[in-house]
Amino acid sequence: MFSSAVTRVARITLAVAVLIGAVAAPASADPDAPQSMQELRQRLAAAAHQLEVVIEEHNALREDVADTERRRSEIGAQKAPVEFAMVERQERIGHLAASAYRSSGNARALMLAAGGGADLLERLLTLDVLAREQNQELHALTESRARFAAMEREADVLAAKQREQQVELSVRKAEIEKEIERLRRMRLASGARVRPLDLAPPAPPSGLAGNAIRFAYAQLGKPYRWGADGPSSFDCSGLTMAAWEHAGTPLPHNAARQWQTVQRIGRDDLRPGDLVFYYGGISHVALYVGDGKMIHAPTVGENVRIDPVTYQPVHGYGRVLDGR
Repeated sequence: MFSSAVTRVARITLAVAVLIGAVAAPASADPDAPQSMQELRQRLAAAAHQLEVVIEEHNALREDVADTERRRSEIGAQKAPVEFAMVERQERIGHLAASAYRSSGNARALMLAAGGGADLLERLLTLDVLAREQNQELHALTESRARFAAMEREADVLAAKQREQQVELSVRKAEIEKEIERLRRMRLASGARVRPLDLAPPAPPSGLAGNAIRFAYAQLGKPYRWGADGPSSFDCSGLTMAAWEHAGTPLPHNAARQWQTVQRIGRDDLRPGDLVFYYGGISHVALYVGDGKMIHAPTVGENVRIDPVTYQPVHGYGRVLDGR
């Protein structure tokens, strides 16, 4: 898994590096260098989009790591009562065995002394009951031991999986940080400036959607930072997650996974508070605020701002479940 993860990261990094290299190289060294500021900025936008794809994949992996840790915690909690039941059954089996031994000895004594009779029959019946109870407890103990062993195996598998995920997470984090630094230098070279804010919000709706929108407006001007979900900075899915979490509805910290949780709607059904998803692979998400506009955390080097819904190619629109 680790080698495949490194391969995926290397492939994506190479794609971004090619774009970055094409922009950063001087014209004398690269015949394909941009011939104008407009072309340079177009390539900058392409590199930023490629970086955002990697960042959202990183966010998805963080969600996987959290899921793995939750499952390991669940198994840990489930193991304790199973282990306690095993100890109880072992003690009961011991008591039954001692009772059976005592009854067996008494039955033999009665048989020698009286040669049979009601007392002997009662003792034999007692032995039969004890034997059946002991067999039932032994069967239950065997099942408990099997369950406990299965839980321990699953916990070991999850621990190994989590170690691999953490390694992959570290690799991606290092690559992202390196590409962010390159992108920062590109922005400086291109003369790109932070766009002015649009501070004229339409009246937000009432209810949970209004709470999410008011939260998002309060974040305008805060810087983009990959993997962040507040309070001082955000990435795209971190902003929409934080807005709807503030409204009382949790979302995953990943654009594609947010798409999986929403009710799909058409453009004509779009209402303030809905989510807008971008690009074919769903690597960007924004919060619709009405009047054809949305709030989002655009990319590295920029701040949370308002843009038209047509900011980039739209993949689809979604309504947060239980959010109305």
